[in-house]
Amino acid sequence: MATIDRQGRAHWLAGLGLMLTLLLGWTPLLQAGAFKDLSPREQRILQPFAKQWNNLAPEDQERLRQGADRWQNTSPEQRAKAKDRFQRWRNRSPEQRQRLQAAREQLRQLPPEQRQELLEQWRSLSSEQKARLRQQFLQANP
Repeated sequence: MATIDRQGRAHWLAGLGLMLTLLLGWTPLLQAGAFKDLSPREQRILQPFAKQWNNLAPEDQERLRQGADRWQNTSPEQRAKAKDRFQRWRNRSPEQRQRLQAAREQLRQLPPEQRQELLEQWRSLSSEQKARLRQQFLQANP
């Protein structure tokens, strides 16, 4: 049997502890934290969630923190595009939003090969063709 030096034993015990933690469902790494404990950068980005932050589940807090980190690391051009898409979404009527969500869900239900085929067809269209199809979809009766 191989002998384990002191440092190796410490790493082995730490790994065992982490494995037991995950297996037993005990997640001390995801403890809920107070909004005031976030870094100033995170507080600035997550300000819209400040009032409900302390009531969010630890998993939700972590997901939002990761999103804030991704947002901070996106280029200004990508941020501008995302802000534009969000503003267009907010300007849509509830009926349009519902139709778009239903269409997105239908797309997700398709087999991956069919989704890929549709994506390739979409990418082959010109900007004008895409705009025309979008408009037709939004104006069509359900």
